[in-house]
Amino acid sequence: HITEEMMADAPFISEVIGRYLGASVYVAHNAAFDKGKLPQIDAPWICTLKLARKLYPEFESHGNQYLRYRLGLKPTLPEGLYAHRALYDCYVTAALLQRIIKDSGWTPEQMVQITEQPVLLKKFKFGKYRGQEIDRIAQEDPGYLRWMLKSIDDLSPDMKHTLKYYLIG
Repeated sequence: HITEEMMADAPFISEVIGRYLGASVYVAHNAAFDKGKLPQIDAPWICTLKLARKLYPEFESHGNQYLRYRLGLKPTLPEGLYAHRALYDCYVTAALLQRIIKDSGWTPEQMVQITEQPVLLKKFKFGKYRGQEIDRIAQEDPGYLRWMLKSIDDLSPDMKHTLKYYLIG
């Protein structure tokens, strides 16, 4: 919900990105999105979304706020921050990362490796089967999965992996 008016006086990314370069690893919830917006960052990424999908496959959702409530995370937030603002989401993501480390015992290297691998998705997020289980649709309408692979150019690596997995059986 960021508007043009909110960004009117903001500096260009080229003016500030230098402050954020040089870390040995970067963390984001849905790192593929952040990575795509910040090509200047060439260090490895840890994706808490992918880690959560792997560690908590039974959860109905893996969104940052869902996980915050489902896992009972209580990040200490500066006053005036609220959901879906960048700094607020950073605090939630940091608390989530701490919980994932505690629950999994994964090292940073293992988390980077998991981030770099595709994961199986459970439900369609778009299209005529939005919200439905992919494994069920693969049994009932495998032609749709084949059509998606052939016709949709910008499928995420995770979706491509999932469709191929269910089509191979």
